[in-house]
Amino acid sequence: MIKMLESTSANFTHDFSKILNRAQLDIKAATQTVQNILEEIASLGERAVFEHIERFDGWKPRSIDDLRFSPQECKNAYENLSDDVRNALNIAYERIHAFHSKQKSVSWLDFEENGSILGQKITAIERAGLYIPGGKAAYPSTLLMNAIPAL
Repeated sequence: MIKMLESTSANFTHDFSKILNRAQLDIKAATQTVQNILEEIASLGERAVFEHIERFDGWKPRSIDDLRFSPQECKNAYENLSDDVRNALNIAYERIHAFHSKQKSVSWLDFEENGSILGQKITAIERAGLYIPGGKAAYPSTLLMNAIPAL
């Protein structure tokens, strides 16, 4: 059950502060955990990635190829969705894409009178790795919210 907060409630400020503080505590704890995982992956490579996939997802990949999906596999999965799910995903895609398109940075240069040149060069990268949890926490929205901005 979701706890509802009413801004007119006498306890609103206290209850809302508890929620905000909880998020800060969660971030601090998660930061150390993530740092440890990144260090393991930096030192052990694929072996650590496989171990963490098994730990978090309960699945043991045999090779790096088990982590890749071909374009055809993706297309087949998409085509086998129900019409309702496919339509909902398309609507979500359009909304997320429209939002993130507004966040695009552009390269720029500014020439100062004293001869200084200031600027920013935006350079796209060829690929990005995304972690999308599976199992009980398999949410298509996680994929959309990570992959669309990456594109």
